[in-house]
Amino acid sequence: MNIQEQVLTASVSFQWFSIALDESNDIQDTAQVLIYIRGIDEKLQITEELLSMESLKDTVTGKDLYNSVINSLIRSRLSLDKLASITTDGAPSLIGKHCGLVTLMNDKIKEDFPSHSVLSFHCIIHQESLCRSSFKLKHGNECDEWVCDFAFAVDIMQKLNELNTKLQGKGLFAHELFADFKAIEGQFDLLSSPFACDVETAAEELQVELIDLQADNSLKRLFENKPLVEFYASLHSEKFKNLKNFARKMFVIFASTYICEQTFSILKVNKSKNRSLLTDSNLQSVLRISTSNLTPNFNKLQILNEKATSDRRLGCKSPSSSQMKGKEVTLSREDEEVQNYKSDSDPKKSS
Repeated sequence: MNIQEQVLTASVSFQWFSIALDESNDIQDTAQVLIYIRGIDEKLQITEELLSMESLKDTVTGKDLYNSVINSLIRSRLSLDKLASITTDGAPSLIGKHCGLVTLMNDKIKEDFPSHSVLSFHCIIHQESLCRSSFKLKHGNECDEWVCDFAFAVDIMQKLNELNTKLQGKGLFAHELFADFKAIEGQFDLLSSPFACDVETAAEELQVELIDLQADNSLKRLFENKPLVEFYASLHSEKFKNLKNFARKMFVIFASTYICEQTFSILKVNKSKNRSLLTDSNLQSVLRISTSNLTPNFNKLQILNEKATSDRRLGCKSPSSSQMKGKEVTLSREDEEVQNYKSDSDPKKSS
């Protein structure tokens, strides 16, 4: 519970945030929707945590998933005008053209914030998996032809395995993985190489700041010696206001739904056939503790536990007046039954 409070506290200061979500059934055939959030504050401090686990007992349509996500964002006091992107595994209920989650989210955002738009991504790991499954090795009759096909397959599989390993893990940024995505390639190039990009191709509000940035040799040395997030965090907040806001928005984009898949593995271990009665609330707590990067405030938890224990003890020692009245009524009824029993069993009265 303390970790959840920390996530809610951090979410208040988010300048931008993105979500990654996926759905899978547990041992009791309940659809569990995992919603992960990556948010960034004014100082470019990034928080990546499990926002919530939503349990769907009946249908799992795009509308059901949409309601789950909206309710989760409302409980966390997150506004849709700060949502930068949505990353899914590409299932029809998530990216359906007419009633998929992403479509419904975009319709809601256009209605509430007409000038705001949200990027949506199909998890790159799932795309890589689809490419792998579509590859078929032909078994030719001639030995030489088969050997060539086999050698080609070995090379391709090696590249795919290297790519798959690279895509896995927490804290990966989209600009490191989506370098060949034409729709946003220019934005990722600007983010990762601000000193080499063409100023004229950048957005109008960024051009003046990029000129100032590229003319400063001290900032160029800083760029070469610091991680990218730290470099943007070190820029002057007023002089490079638009550039820093652009960086915040790009840094929160999820590269894949790997973190969801990893959490589903933890879910299957904890809610197995031997622990099938584990409640959804307790399961969510287990997943949150297992995946969180935050450290619980144990001192606060201990104080709360001691207070709860003290309240329970006081409640046992001094029951309320309503409880006392209930006991008196019970005792009076028991006394009446005893008296009736005695009178019925008295031989003098029976004779």
